[in-house]
Amino acid sequence: MAIDKNRRRVRVSHEGGSLSCSVGLLKYLGLGTVQRPPGFTPSGKRRHVRRGLAVAGEPVTLVLANGQSYTANVVGSMKAFEDAYFVNRPAPNLIEAVTAHGTVYGVVV
Repeated sequence: MAIDKNRRRVRVSHEGGSLSCSVGLLKYLGLGTVQRPPGFTPSGKRRHVRRGLAVAGEPVTLVLANGQSYTANVVGSMKAFEDAYFVNRPAPNLIEAVTAHGTVYGVVV
């Protein structure tokens, strides 16, 4: 059985925090791709990866332009997330982000 590389979770840093989501969602949002192979440090050495079910950050539902929604995790303040992905470097396919508490972040049109 082939492994779908787009399902792998990655973390993308932004000023004031980071966003953890799948590679496929990251590509759809147009926020870049992973440059180095998983499990390696920038110097090329193998990294020890701890496997576990715990994921840091606040769960956020991302509503996309195609009508689908996906869950990602945001570490840091939601204001920093909003500034990074809606104000400073807008992701054209991202409509809004909704926290578990129901707070909606996004660009008001």
